[in-house]
Amino acid sequence: MGRTDVTSEADTIEHAAEANGSSLVVQGIAQSNLDPEEFVALMGANTIGFIGNDKKGPHTRWCMNPFVFDNTYFQELLLKDQSKYFKGESDLKLL
Repeated sequence: MGRTDVTSEADTIEHAAEANGSSLVVQGIAQSNLDPEEFVALMGANTIGFIGNDKKGPHTRWCMNPFVFDNTYFQELLLKDQSKYFKGESDLKLL
């Protein structure tokens, strides 16, 4: 089970502590050869899901309904400080 090319601890990668829920994702995407449009499309995955295990309150999600994949992540992002939902450093860099 798992990756067959990793056979010992020496083959693993140590990641720095995450700044927010998607910082490692953004770092990985940023190092790829994606076009800006493709990068933004992948960041749209923040439309669904929660930040951490707490699932109550606007500070735990990127948009109002974290169970529906739609454009609300980007709509909330454009509201900047007027949005009541979570916006991390990596999210604001999209602007």
